[in-house]
Amino acid sequence: MQSGNSINLEAVAQEKVPVMGNKVKVDYIQIEEKKGKKKEKREIVQGELLAVSPDTLYVLGNKYISGEKGVFAIENVSVKKIEVELYPSGSGKMVLWTVLGTLSTGSHGVGAILSFPVWIIVGTICSVTLSNSNDKEFKEFGWEELRQYARYPQGLPSNFQPQK
Repeated sequence: MQSGNSINLEAVAQEKVPVMGNKVKVDYIQIEEKKGKKKEKREIVQGELLAVSPDTLYVLGNKYISGEKGVFAIENVSVKKIEVELYPSGSGKMVLWTVLGTLSTGSHGVGAILSFPVWIIVGTICSVTLSNSNDKEFKEFGWEELRQYARYPQGLPSNFQPQK
């Protein structure tokens, strides 16, 4: 039995937390130091937003350029742009419906002269609109507002264990 003030916390593995953070794409400058010389290197990380501290962004994902995977701590001074996926767009389903609808015009006979271009035009416009509608750039949010999109909005737990 535990006393009233003592809580025994076991280390919580990330995959056991039922809530997921939103997907983010972070464009930032990484400074590498080799042989006493500093070199700036542009890097892009895409993955799940884990946490936001006053000066650091934590993302579980992979880097585009180097292919590295893991948890990345990115300082806010090096961030150039952040895109947050607020919800899945459904544009893939719209493309599928457009293709199927366009193929179905083969059974329309002479009416396909009208229905074929309608399916192509409307389907393309809807797909493009949906694919662009769900992303918000960092400029639309303050640094602290990004917390609401993180798996751990109050910061990484001290006993955090990344996936293996």
